[in-house]
Amino acid sequence: FWILFIIQFMLNVSWNFIFFNQHAIGFALIVIISLTVLVGYYLFSFLSDMKFKSLLIVPYLIWLLIATSLNAYSYLKN
Repeated sequence: FWILFIIQFMLNVSWNFIFFNQHAIGFALIVIISLTVLVGYYLFSFLSDMKFKSLLIVPYLIWLLIATSLNAYSYLKN
């Protein structure tokens, strides 16, 4: 549980640095796809244990899907 949280946190922080500071859009896309998959895995794997509490992560997952699509658009158009 904690390992997934730490990995998620590191991916989240590193994506901001890679995308906004380094402008490495392709690598940032790989990082944010990994982050989105990890959060989706986290949501569905702990759904049976945490019941409705795990649904609190759904807005974050939706935001990640939007950010991933924007990152992909930026990568494909530049």
